[in-house]
Amino acid sequence: MKIDHTHAFSILTESQLIHQKLIKKAKQLAMFLLWKKIYGPMWVVNSLLRGLKELGVVSSVYNFNPEQAYIHPIVCVLSGADTLQYAIHLKKKWIIKTIYAGPNISIPKDKNDIFFDKHIDKIIVPSQWVADYFVSLDHNLSSRIVVWPAWVQDTWIAKKQQKNILIYKKSCPQTLFDFIISYMQKHHIAYDTIVYGSFTKQEYQAKINASLGIVYLQESESQWLALQEAWIKDIPTLVWNRWYREYQWTTWKDKKISAPYLTDACGMFFSSEKDFEKALHIFGEKIEHKQFSPRTYCLEHLTDAVCAQLYLDILL
Repeated sequence: MKIDHTHAFSILTESQLIHQKLIKKAKQLAMFLLWKKIYGPMWVVNSLLRGLKELGVVSSVYNFNPEQAYIHPIVCVLSGADTLQYAIHLKKKWIIKTIYAGPNISIPKDKNDIFFDKHIDKIIVPSQWVADYFVSLDHNLSSRIVVWPAWVQDTWIAKKQQKNILIYKKSCPQTLFDFIISYMQKHHIAYDTIVYGSFTKQEYQAKINASLGIVYLQESESQWLALQEAWIKDIPTLVWNRWYREYQWTTWKDKKISAPYLTDACGMFFSSEKDFEKALHIFGEKIEHKQFSPRTYCLEHLTDAVCAQLYLDILL
């Protein structure tokens, strides 16, 4: 892909300020020592870099976390509120001309959030409900906000014998989790469990490789790449969806707030204990009759290359 040099851009996930670099090093050390959580922002960065490579975008067109002397006039801050503040500082000094902010920075609490800074040219968010929420806080953002999904690495392997339903608990009432476990045991349905924050990426990969499907329990997600990790392996998901998000004093409603990119090809929603039995039955029948096709859907709409092209379309 040929891109005019006037469109060259820099990707930032960290600023070059000394104290912020030291903080980042400390965080990296903590992640290495604990090695527990899947680090979402890095998934986004890696997806974009892989996609740009697949598209043949040469390194002279963009650079990644450069020193200030090598920074391009167009700056894309993928993650970090401190890094975004650094970019705003550079723009105020006329060192850069354009700032694209997001998608992994924050979800604003109010109009005092950094996203509302007038020096930001475009705000990139990971899903439509997040965009709608931003605009609800300030209608003037509607002309500056754009939705962009990142993707995950394709780790497809030939299917082995899969027997379990994997129950993934991230954030839900304990009563709901206990009810589902009790139901699986009562009806002799083979299952496994995994709890957010208590596993490595490799452990998660092993769990989903052994699963026929996933029951996913989380109150809301801006995108949630862990679901997409299952879909690219052709594993559908049954997702609990309570239709709203609560954060401090705010509530936001959306019909796909627990899984913004879930489609009929990728799985189903259920909303409560009352409809879980029926939903699980339908979910199981569709798996048995091969009525889900999450991998096919993802390869058509959500690969690294497709998402990277969407990102370039925003910039260019």
